[in-house]
Amino acid sequence: MRYQGTNVNVSVPDGVTAIGEEAFKNNTDLEVVSFPASVKTIGKSAFEGCSGLYGVSLPAGLTAVGDNAFAGCTSLTGITIPDTVTSIGESAFRECRAITGATLSASLTAIPDYLFSYCWALSSVTIPDHVKSIGANAFAGCRSLSELTLPDSVETIGYSAFSYCISLSGINLPSPVQTIDWFAFDGCSSLTEIVIPASVTKIGSGAFEDCTSLTTVTMLCRKPDIEGTVFYSTFYGCTALKTVNFAGSQKEWNVLTGGGETPEGVTVHCAAADEPFAITAHPTNVTAKSGDTVKFEVKATGNGLTYQWQLSDDAGKTWRDSSNKTVEYSTTLSDKNNGRYVRCVVTDKYGNAVKSDAASMKIR
Repeated sequence: MRYQGTNVNVSVPDGVTAIGEEAFKNNTDLEVVSFPASVKTIGKSAFEGCSGLYGVSLPAGLTAVGDNAFAGCTSLTGITIPDTVTSIGESAFRECRAITGATLSASLTAIPDYLFSYCWALSSVTIPDHVKSIGANAFAGCRSLSELTLPDSVETIGYSAFSYCISLSGINLPSPVQTIDWFAFDGCSSLTEIVIPASVTKIGSGAFEDCTSLTTVTMLCRKPDIEGTVFYSTFYGCTALKTVNFAGSQKEWNVLTGGGETPEGVTVHCAAADEPFAITAHPTNVTAKSGDTVKFEVKATGNGLTYQWQLSDDAGKTWRDSSNKTVEYSTTLSDKNNGRYVRCVVTDKYGNAVKSDAASMKIR
């Protein structure tokens, strides 16, 4: 049932338990609405487009607010959602452009998609302690939001969740965060520093794209799945970026970046030491029957390792390269190679080379 009146002040009668879908939608006369304690649910788009509505006090017994319930209420200046509310629909307060502050129900475990998107005046919001996920575009375009504290329960930051929050100068990413989705902080042009916790396992494409004031990035996560490349996707357009502090080694950083170039003016500091360049396991002598396949293996640590196996038929006096360039050399034992020696030359990315011990193959 839709309200057909033109009153600017409406008191919902006591005993009403639900405000139906689109009950007051696009009622531009409505300025103040009062709810009795009996109201438990507010339906989809119930007050959507009520551009004159500025006074709303949600009842303590309320349990659910539907999709788009107050979307486009452009005169609404603040909202407190009681702790009895366990469900809020998508876009519930989207484009409420006069809202300056919001307090959410402590019973929420997820912030829905587009909840406060394009609430231009929103400068502060309290995220409840048990929230695990921030939905897609939840705060997108909240251009007055300057600081935000996320509770330690948050695990996922959704697609474009804080995109173009142009006043956001600081945000903490709590340790449980595992996923920072595509364009999560895209266009946050006042953000100067970000610490990505060790718990992060996935960073979406463009997650911090066009954060044009970002100067310092600290990555405590050593092996996240990055969609795209670090500098030309994750931090693309971060023109002020000067320093990246990475918790891992140079080898891990090379793997993470796919060997991509570091932009001019950016310095990467790797906190962990690379593995020392050394052979840790040498090939050993093999005795077998003629016709058997014999195998030799070498193990080594270091950065950017390459392998070259060599052969000798004069007990190690002279050596020639084989065609094998892997960690393992195998061949079929015969009279022709009976008594042959093999060894491996291991070279790191800096050109340092070390030879393994020689090992022989003999017919039993």
